[in-house]
Amino acid sequence: MAWFRIVYAKNAFVRSAGDPARLTPASGLRAMAVFYREHRAQHAAPADGDDVLEFRWERAGDEFEVAVLRRLRRHGSDGPERVLRLAWRFARSAERDAAASGHLVVDDPARATAFVREVTASAAWAAVRGARPRSFTIVEE
Repeated sequence: MAWFRIVYAKNAFVRSAGDPARLTPASGLRAMAVFYREHRAQHAAPADGDDVLEFRWERAGDEFEVAVLRRLRRHGSDGPERVLRLAWRFARSAERDAAASGHLVVDDPARATAFVREVTASAAWAAVRGARPRSFTIVEE
């Protein structure tokens, strides 16, 4: 098990996953799940909701976005939540519009593999599977 400080989540993820510019939605989801399962943020207990992995999808103007987020908060702190976000945008389509918006969340690192299965079985994932994204961003907020 590796540890990292919350403020350095992006750096820790890049060390774990490699060059983020090469991440596809599939490889990004897997890399974030491995990072969640194998790397703990200091002072952020998943069991207390301080370290959560989320898959989110939504229409974004004339595009459709899927994102994998790791939401972190220092245990017992009233400070702001920090978010490491990988996001891919695609052209809208009837299938993507039908997926509308939503999210899936896991708060147990031991369930990271099951979470990936749940995400890849979703209608939102089916709508982007194999499609070429228009853009990719990795942001730490």
